[in-house]
Amino acid sequence: MTLTGRVEREDLGPGVQVLVTDDGRRFALRARAPLPEGQRVEVEGQVAADAVGLGMTGDPVLEVVSVRAV
Repeated sequence: MTLTGRVEREDLGPGVQVLVTDDGRRFALRARAPLPEGQRVEVEGQVAADAVGLGMTGDPVLEVVSVRAV
């Protein structure tokens, strides 16, 4: 799945990065390295159906495969 939106940081729990898509959906991000916060990006990844995020956002967890600035 490929999604476009803006990366934000939520200070819940230990802190987590969230992708807010252009249509308003939210996904907690699981990536190998931090993504550029505040920047519009295109993220390719898969929703982890059985994942529980430590950030406690309640959002689905998106396992990031690749990211690029748009």
